[in-house]
Amino acid sequence: MKLKYIIKITVNIFLLTMAIIIGLSNPILAQENRQQKSISGKVNDSFGDFLPGVTVVVKGTNTGVITDSDGNFTLPKVPADAVLIFSFVGMKIQEIPVAGKSSINVTMEEDAVEVEEAIAIGYGTKLKGEVTGSVSKADNKLFETRPLTNTLNALQGTLPGVTITRGSGRPGGENYSLQIRGASSISGNKPLTLIDGVPGDLNLLNPNDISDVTVLKDAAASIYGSRAADGVVLITTKKGKKGKPTVSYSGNYGVKTPQFLKQMTNTMQLAEMYDEGMKNVGLPGVSQEVFDKIRANAEPDPTSGWLKYLENFPGFYQSHNWNDEVYGTGVQQTHNISITGGGDYNTYLFSAGYEKNEGVFKHGENSSDRYNLRMNYDFKLFDRLNIETKTSFESQATVEPSDLGNVLYFVNQ
Repeated sequence: MKLKYIIKITVNIFLLTMAIIIGLSNPILAQENRQQKSISGKVNDSFGDFLPGVTVVVKGTNTGVITDSDGNFTLPKVPADAVLIFSFVGMKIQEIPVAGKSSINVTMEEDAVEVEEAIAIGYGTKLKGEVTGSVSKADNKLFETRPLTNTLNALQGTLPGVTITRGSGRPGGENYSLQIRGASSISGNKPLTLIDGVPGDLNLLNPNDISDVTVLKDAAASIYGSRAADGVVLITTKKGKKGKPTVSYSGNYGVKTPQFLKQMTNTMQLAEMYDEGMKNVGLPGVSQEVFDKIRANAEPDPTSGWLKYLENFPGFYQSHNWNDEVYGTGVQQTHNISITGGGDYNTYLFSAGYEKNEGVFKHGENSSDRYNLRMNYDFKLFDRLNIETKTSFESQATVEPSDLGNVLYFVNQ
């Protein structure tokens, strides 16, 4: 028996020695043994808080761990040329090469796509899929990718079930109308508009300050009571971003000219139509003398006119394009500047905007000037208590010639 045990021990020693010799004699195997090491680290979010439950996997393998309650992880026997994949719900997936390091600390960033899936409804939020059909939403990309001067103009034709029309082109008096699925209340067709939870006017809001727009329809708006009979428009303004102060400027400048003006008849065409109409009812038409004066572009006769019922007014024989006399060109420009930044416990956004919209009339002053100021400040008082302050100032001044309505009426007659 003793001899048997001695033989087994001898064989095991021999096999172990051969394995060591083979490992040392095989440079590839020996190199892999030397390169594999344990990797440890910590995972935080963008605010510096620990992230438990983050999945850490060696790319291309099934080897992985989950961070503990303090955000710590340890992966044994990781090749030096491996890549670690960090993933967490609501965060962007990150791939980090090991590159021979034994310690790796990671800061996870929020995924904006996940945030956009949650929409505001009343006093809380729901997943977008739960309320599809009764809610429409537009994010800030709608306002940042186009030169805009008015919020309602920006939303026109972009939200399903929302109809926005403009009743006039007068600066500061466009008379925009917004309806959600048509009229649904005997008290009017105007939806309830809330800007950061406070009733406001979309005509005065600076489009550059908008973060997103949510439109509540049907039963989704019922939480706001009778004022929401025609729907609710929820506006959320931008907030500050953590980091160093960042200054942004945007502006646009354009020249406006009137389009699709009525083509007016000249004096000769008026005389021909008047002559034909009068003769059709058995009355004297236009005399040959009047036709000759029109062809000769004669000076006006201050004593009498040649049109029936206008005999006591001056008679005009020349043609005049009143569109050219009344309409010209106008300038439209906007300027916006914002400053944003913040630290671990506070973020801020300050913005200022100016919009000038001129009319297209040659005579008199016709313009609208809008001024916007906004200060949004968020302060983290405790871990579970945040203080948000939103302060805004809007002012719009409109100047137009007196009796402009009559001028527009008669120039088209």
